[in-house]
Parts: sequence; structure tokens; C-alpha cells
Amino acid sequence: MEEYRIEFLRTALKQLAKLPVEIKQRIAARIEQLKTNPYPPDVKALKNGGDVCACG
Repeated sequence: MEEYRIEFLRTALKQLAKLPVEIKQRIAARIEQLKTNPYPPDVKALKNGGDVCACG
């Protein structure tokens, strides 16, 4: 299966670094899932976001 590349803004990485370890681990696990399936059932398209989606 094809893997997708996920890119982050520098500001997003800085904010992520400030989070507690357990939250970072949950986010990392979710991001790994998005590499193989960028549109899981619980993803919502952002209004006026173009191809940008939010995961819950």
C-alpha cells in the first residue's frame, strides 16, 4: 500500500514539542495511521480549507 508524506509547519512542531509525553505519543500514533489511510472515517474536511482535513 502507498504511504503518504505528512508535513508540518515549524510552528506546529514547536507547539507539539511543548505537549506532555503521553499526548505526543497519542498524536504520533494517529499520524502513523494517516500515512497509510489519510481519510479515515472520523476525518472531517475543514470549511474553506481546500484539501485540509481535521482528525478527531
